[in-house]
Amino acid sequence: MTSDEAYATLFGEPDPIRRGKRWAETVWGVNGLPLREAQRLVQAEAEAMRNRLKDAPCARFEHEGIPLVDRHVGYFTVAAKARLYDLYMAHQHHRGHA
Repeated sequence: MTSDEAYATLFGEPDPIRRGKRWAETVWGVNGLPLREAQRLVQAEAEAMRNRLKDAPCARFEHEGIPLVDRHVGYFTVAAKARLYDLYMAHQHHRGHA
């Protein structure tokens, strides 16, 4: 059985990655926390990080016209959302034993 066949058997979905966020948001996220709520918390943490860093010495530096603080927060947000999706898929695939 291929991984696609296994996903289709377990979830009725031949390729869960293709459906992505829309599919993931229709079900529960990681550890009982809905994915939508987890993403809201990531965004709140990103804003808190931006506020903490705005007075830091690095706040005045830019790279290619973009403030370093904004780049740092953007990288955090992208990585956190990707990790949430990884955790979600591991939880679904391994029933929480990943």
